[in-house]
Amino acid sequence: DMKFGQGIAGKCVIDCKSMRVDDLLDQSELNRLGVHEIYNVGVVKEHKWRSALFVPLDIGGQAMGVISTYSTRPRGFSEIDNQILHAFATRLSAVCANLDRIKHLTEMEKRLELEAPAIEAGMLAMENVHDSINLLVDAQDCLTRIVSQGNTFKATTLAKETRDVLDLVTSAKKGIAVLANKAKFTKIIQAPVLLKSVM
Repeated sequence: DMKFGQGIAGKCVIDCKSMRVDDLLDQSELNRLGVHEIYNVGVVKEHKWRSALFVPLDIGGQAMGVISTYSTRPRGFSEIDNQILHAFATRLSAVCANLDRIKHLTEMEKRLELEAPAIEAGMLAMENVHDSINLLVDAQDCLTRIVSQGNTFKATTLAKETRDVLDLVTSAKKGIAVLANKAKFTKIIQAPVLLKSVM
């Protein structure tokens, strides 16, 4: 229920620097730190806390939280304590940053696993297109040979060359038809057709 920037921890986050409070119950100490009041005085009094140390968790240049420690005596923390807590916060921040990276990499891996069949299908489709184009190029080469040789072809050779061209074109057409049918089938699965829009 604590709002952003509220209390000593909030000030620590906003300023993105550690704060050592020598006496939590001394209003002049709080004023010196630029904090008007302790967020939850009841908890501080219940635990008899008198001093505290707050260090921000800096993840990727942003303060994402605060680590705090408390003592039951005034002036309970030294600069060495501040440095130790700061080192711990830095290590914890690195762990948190790596957790985000690991989560991101895991999500990318899942997406790749989901998209792998589509990528494979796309590669197979490209191979089919390539093969069909090669068949059509071969057919064009045969037609060019027939036209360039003109009347010099024997009837049997002309018939064989013509059959070869037809076979190449038929094979290419089959490959393209299979590819077109697969593409339509995939499209129907991905985008349901509304009968009202068809009628």
